[in-house]
Amino acid sequence: LFVKFEKLYISGNLNEAEGCMLKVMESKDSLSLDYLVTLYLNLGVLNTTLGKYEESLEYLDKAEVLISSNPKFLRTLGMIHSNKARTYNLQKLFSYSIEFLERAVRIYQGINNQDKGVLLSLSRTYQNLAISYQGMKDFKTALSYLEKSEYLKSKYDLRGKALIYLNMANIHVETGDKINAERYFLQSIREFISEFGEDYFRLADVYVDYGLFLRSIGREKDALDYHSRA
Repeated sequence: LFVKFEKLYISGNLNEAEGCMLKVMESKDSLSLDYLVTLYLNLGVLNTTLGKYEESLEYLDKAEVLISSNPKFLRTLGMIHSNKARTYNLQKLFSYSIEFLERAVRIYQGINNQDKGVLLSLSRTYQNLAISYQGMKDFKTALSYLEKSEYLKSKYDLRGKALIYLNMANIHVETGDKINAERYFLQSIREFISEFGEDYFRLADVYVDYGLFLRSIGREKDALDYHSRA
């Protein structure tokens, strides 16, 4: 059920993914601490994606209580902080988000064995810091964190560069840099298709944002094309 959840969540089938975790929760089988923490973390992440922010924070708090004093779960604690921050980001509570993201960065940087999993988490944390600073209109700091994230992803061949480019594109839209905005929108689209295929659900977000950008610069026909794709 945990493996099935991950596949369904990545593919965007969120309702069935939630069903997997609810089956685990309803099961009478006793769960080890590892599985119980993962259950609450998964439900926290899923509820954030579904826009159920209060439920998300409740599940993440439950996960944190279970492991807060256990050094074995240091990496997981970083993930919990990062996901709380993501929830606060979506609620536009940027100062709370930055606080939790900085905690996560300190945890990941302090792990001795920085394998690809740790480096991927660190790169995502930098990306989320960028989103927070973008929300606060501090575009220079936001771009610096996106560059840190892209550097790690490129150096260690980590997945997820498409979202980095999408964030860069949207920052350049806000700062009025039309050339770089279009460049990064197209780069984001190429990365998403390369990694997930042309029917990946998050492409819709890119197409909407790119279409709005095209409309803003008077390219109505192209804008309509990308909104139709979305």
